[in-house]
Amino acid sequence: MATNSPPALPAIDLYESNRQRFTPVELAPYVNQWVAFSLDGQRIVAAAPSLLVLDQRLATLGEDPQQVGLEFLSDEDNSAGSAGLGG
Repeated sequence: MATNSPPALPAIDLYESNRQRFTPVELAPYVNQWVAFSLDGQRIVAAAPSLLVLDQRLATLGEDPQQVGLEFLSDEDNSAGSAGLGG
């Protein structure tokens, strides 16, 4: 019997490994913004200057904010620290 449980989160190691493949040049347009990465860290889903606006953009795209990895990319270091997976 099938259940309606949420999708399993990928291993954090997979997310971080894929996320680190983004170059500073690729991330430059997102500096000083919150960025939503796919849970496997392979793509940028959306970005915005605030979490509120990012949440609205994700909703417009039909994306579940609980199913993305969120990071703030600072102007000092656009490799930024992770705010976490799944909001």
